[in-house]
Amino acid sequence: MGFAAIRGPASGSKIKRGIYPDVVAMYRGRILVFEVKTRSKLSTIYIDSHQVEKLRVFSERAGGIPLIALKIKALGKWKIVPLDKLVCREGRCAIPKDVIESSDDLETFVRGLLSMSLESFVKGA
Repeated sequence: MGFAAIRGPASGSKIKRGIYPDVVAMYRGRILVFEVKTRSKLSTIYIDSHQVEKLRVFSERAGGIPLIALKIKALGKWKIVPLDKLVCREGRCAIPKDVIESSDDLETFVRGLLSMSLESFVKGA
């Protein structure tokens, strides 16, 4: 879809101190910062809250949008979950099954992000 993307240098290495996302994707000034999770079945997914905070910090520094990208093999597609949809308590964050089901797939999310209104286009946004 025209994005320049790079996998984080520590992606998958379980590094504790670094603040590295799994993937950073950029397109015409828009920056998407992803933590990536893969599951075979559709069910609630749990993420350590420290990992979510690292994603949030990196995104703030980069001026990007922090997102969780989920590959659910049973669905056959990627789902994109914004951080405000996570339920966090006691050191863990959950992405409930119903949130995953109702989240946009990757293509729908990106198309929505890149579409602009006529007013935005005229203003040169």
